[in-house]
Amino acid sequence: MRINRTQRRLVDGDPAPDRNDEYRLYQVLLGAWPVELMPRSGSTPTRAPQEFIDRIKAYMLKAIREAKLHTSWLTTNQPYEEALTQFVERILGEAGGAKFLPAFLPLQERVATLAVVNSLSQLVLKLGSPGVPDFYQGTELWDLNLVDPDNRRPVDFETRRQALASLDGAAAGDLLADWPDGRIKLLVTHRGLQLRRALPDVFVGGEYVPLAVETSVDAEAVAFARVSGEDAVIVVAPTLCVALASAERQFPLGGECWKTSRVLLPESLRHRTFRNVFTGAEVRPIVTAEHGWIFLGQALQELPVAMLQAL
Repeated sequence: MRINRTQRRLVDGDPAPDRNDEYRLYQVLLGAWPVELMPRSGSTPTRAPQEFIDRIKAYMLKAIREAKLHTSWLTTNQPYEEALTQFVERILGEAGGAKFLPAFLPLQERVATLAVVNSLSQLVLKLGSPGVPDFYQGTELWDLNLVDPDNRRPVDFETRRQALASLDGAAAGDLLADWPDGRIKLLVTHRGLQLRRALPDVFVGGEYVPLAVETSVDAEAVAFARVSGEDAVIVVAPTLCVALASAERQFPLGGECWKTSRVLLPESLRHRTFRNVFTGAEVRPIVTAEHGWIFLGQALQELPVAMLQAL
């Protein structure tokens, strides 16, 4: 707000946009900034593409009209709306982008990287939980659409077909390293749905077994099993993992990260061997006289989520 203060205007004696609308704008930019514009390796852009600026202006106009504080669909406040759209244009365009974007984009990139874990966790929970997982066309890759009219844009099916074909022989760890292209989300979606098709009795009417998770680090995880007869699948999804991420370690992976954190197993699953359906890695529980468990670092060695099929 300090950087962009010179881009505001006064409308009826008050700053436009007001503080709430400006704060909403920064939240929207954090969530909707295109992954292809993230300065992962290269120079920081000094302006956003005009197509993106126009999308944000359309979203913000819809938001302030529906808030009905300064304007509305029925009674528009033209001066305030013009001040708002000009503010968006200036902070993302040539006038102010060179100052604003270098300050904004490092935070945006960190938030986006952490959001990869949240997105994949949400995905495996949807794939494994009781009920029918609902997948909207277009969300096979990262979906950074805002509300209408933004989300009415056509889906690029050819890009998705090519991405799906490229998964053959691809290593999950390599896809995670190249996460901006979205193929890691597609891999989890594809293999998770293949597993559901292969084990319909497990996921349609199979028993849901919550599993206790003990963490020894500043993070949490959710785990449960789906069981039908001898068939079983364990789902592991981390949550609240910000403290585990750093510049040297973007994602919470492996035993060095999760230490002695573990998923406790019921007696019926302690002596089974599991295969990670995303990576192909074999996972064997640790079994003592009284307990059995899988270390989170075992399950999350290559990816920050896991679906483990009992062999």
